[in-house]
Amino acid sequence: MKRAIIALPPKSRTAGELAWHIVVTEITFFNDVARGSFEGSEQELPNPTKSMAELIAYYETNFKSGLEKVKQLGSEQLAKPISFFGVFNFSAVHYLHEFRQNHGALPSPKALFQR
Repeated sequence: MKRAIIALPPKSRTAGELAWHIVVTEITFFNDVARGSFEGSEQELPNPTKSMAELIAYYETNFKSGLEKVKQLGSEQLAKPISFFGVFNFSAVHYLHEFRQNHGALPSPKALFQR
């Protein structure tokens, strides 16, 4: 069986790099919404994991942490507009709704904010 070596475009990512991008983007999103600003999160964090098992553990730990921060937001914080790099200026709850709508990673709003 012959193997072909294909030159990938400069901005392409390996499967592992793409998995890290998805993980860190979701975690950063929740942390940014919880602190009320997307500023300062333009650069992707370096990947500290060395295996897929570590990546999954990192995601589970940090996703839960970010989600807990969001759950602690009060109604004023949820209603506060947050600028998304000058492109959008929606309320925190709007970003969360859109994220849930497009990614399906969140429980229903009722379950999310039920105390």
